[in-house]
Amino acid sequence: ADGDRLTIDFEGKLEGEPFEGGKAEDHQFELGAGRMLKDFEEGLRGATAGEVRTIDVVFPEEYPAKNLAGKTAQFEVLVKQVEETRLPEVNDDFCKAFGVEEGGVEALRAEVRGTHAYAGLTDADWQWALDFVVHGGASLNAYPEYRRVVLDAEGVAHVPDRQIARR
Repeated sequence: ADGDRLTIDFEGKLEGEPFEGGKAEDHQFELGAGRMLKDFEEGLRGATAGEVRTIDVVFPEEYPAKNLAGKTAQFEVLVKQVEETRLPEVNDDFCKAFGVEEGGVEALRAEVRGTHAYAGLTDADWQWALDFVVHGGASLNAYPEYRRVVLDAEGVAHVPDRQIARR
């Protein structure tokens, strides 16, 4: 589904021969983000970890690598991992991860409304945290870069490649 993050190994071939830039290991990308060629992404929809797929990919006529422009390549792809986009449930455990031991969600909302307890946040990070906690994620689509939140063992909330909050 769109938003899923895949980790893959792949090798592309033109007329049965590997081509430069057509091979990668542990490559990560988000389905639906448009960072891979459309045929490549579509060929991996619904894939599961451990699955091997062969995908025909048509390179656009305006593709920068002239040796690939307008041609069809076959990619053998090993799907190593599929990470589903899932928001954490905002409950007492979530609140405890942010240091709010008593009072649950309402206490966390009150703390977020009343203070910039999360020192070091950028304005965008703070606005996202505020919207997420105060509005229960209702406006989360306005912040697509924050759709994936992970709470690690120490209770630190992360989005891809960024620490966003610590209590």
